[in-house]
Amino acid sequence: MDYLGRVFFKDFGLYASRIKTLLSLNNVTNTSDANKPVSTATQTALDAKAPSTASYLVLNSDAGLQNERIITAGALVDLADGGAGSTLTIDVDLSEAGTITPAVDDTIPLTDTSASNANGKATVESLFFERAKIAPRYGFEFFTDFINETSTTATDGALSETNSGTGAAVSQVGPNEAGVIGMAQSATGTTNTGRAALLSGTSCILLGGGTYFFEARVRVPTLSGATERFQFVIGFIDTSNAANQADGVFFLYDEGGVSTGSAASANWQTVTSAASSRTFTTTGTAVDANTWVRLGIEINADGSSVTFFINGTSVATHTSNIPTASGRGTGFGSILIKSAGTTSRTADCDYINVIADLTTTR
Repeated sequence: MDYLGRVFFKDFGLYASRIKTLLSLNNVTNTSDANKPVSTATQTALDAKAPSTASYLVLNSDAGLQNERIITAGALVDLADGGAGSTLTIDVDLSEAGTITPAVDDTIPLTDTSASNANGKATVESLFFERAKIAPRYGFEFFTDFINETSTTATDGALSETNSGTGAAVSQVGPNEAGVIGMAQSATGTTNTGRAALLSGTSCILLGGGTYFFEARVRVPTLSGATERFQFVIGFIDTSNAANQADGVFFLYDEGGVSTGSAASANWQTVTSAASSRTFTTTGTAVDANTWVRLGIEINADGSSVTFFINGTSVATHTSNIPTASGRGTGFGSILIKSAGTTSRTADCDYINVIADLTTTR
């Protein structure tokens, strides 16, 4: 080495090891790029990244790829990834999930082709209540399709007819149309106050001990008018001889406003009555001649609210004069009663369905 610090070698191979020492390169090796180690800090940063072998869906992108959600195949999930820019298919096989025992308040998603219903859901309880036959200890269900002749001795399920006036009757008639299995036709007869009623016991139910549901499909062939006037009552009712119900929750057609407190309206009215104190709502739905309509009533478990439905659409809600007090029992059925004219008028009923989901198990 000269005074300038330069080093001269006669034989490079001979002095190679001394060169490294002189230049402080003792720790330098000829490691290939593939085998070079990474620092601890670098490895920590790499570990936070998405695995290169994972299929992942970017839900919230950021520069550091810190917020991506990893999707990996599991026991119930199969992934089919066509690569960047293509569709990632996720198949879920629920048959491998085994037996599931849901609670009554668990929900099940329901979808149809309408985007507005894509987030719809129903509880297990509602599906059971509306679609399954209820065991007697949990509730009550009554259904009649009127496939047998009605009578005054309740041979049709549990409903009996009570008639007054010449020709007044409730009869099982041939529907003469597809989709109607049986049909009961109430007729007022030719007496100007004739009536025909089809009822269960008039005080067999006390509301407020569970959820109650009533549905019937009915039609009025010829509408009421000034010279041939009548009223049609259907739902939870407690008498067979008058449109005025002391206790009940029902639909009313009363074009002439004959029933105490009702409107003279061509539309369906909804009524709740407790000890003859009544609440009326005139709906926006007209009673159309010779047209089938589904009338539904749903009463909540403590009897504090009633919702009325026409063809599945809510048309009114009542929170007053719902008969729940002791001694305010009702039954269910229909009444057709004449108030003017001597020409017989009729009302047809395709079916009646009543369901109770009791609060306390029997």
